[in-house]
Amino acid sequence: MGIDKNSEKVHILIDGIGKGNKKASPILTPTTATSFQDVESVMKGEASTTSIVHDPEYGDYLSVFVPIKNEVIGILGVDIDASKVDATASKVLGGILPLMIIINLILMAIVVGALIWFLTKKLSPLLKVSLAAKEISNGDLLTANKLISNTRVKGNGSGFKASGTINRSTSQIHGGHFLLHLLNG
Repeated sequence: MGIDKNSEKVHILIDGIGKGNKKASPILTPTTATSFQDVESVMKGEASTTSIVHDPEYGDYLSVFVPIKNEVIGILGVDIDASKVDATASKVLGGILPLMIIINLILMAIVVGALIWFLTKKLSPLLKVSLAAKEISNGDLLTANKLISNTRVKGNGSGFKASGTINRSTSQIHGGHFLLHLLNG
């Protein structure tokens, strides 16, 4: 391929289609699907590709461009049939997809496990406070006091306040009950 930098036109110097093929382009034929922007980076020494081109004359294809080096004196362009690109992409995706699914499932299991562990650790004191409240409602102050006195609730939220309130209440009621038992004795 050749480029006229002044007019930003891209033209074909040598067509790789066989000599007798009617679709072969003569020298200096302007390209129909390749624009100056598609090959501009190649003039700076970099490779470039296009997305899949839908050409009514040549069909669907992807173009790859590389500079002809030392000083960039031209561009080598290769068109690849889009069906081959799709087949290659399908093979690559087919090989990677099961692995990606397995990795994602493992990561999700780790995250869910960590969340369950964290929430269980943080909510277990509230479960003990709830059980102690249930024992109080059943009239079993001794069991409620044992449950709540062994419970350590950190912070100053509602669980911390409820634990402290139940602990004080059971201690006071249990102490008063013991004193009444001694007096009536």
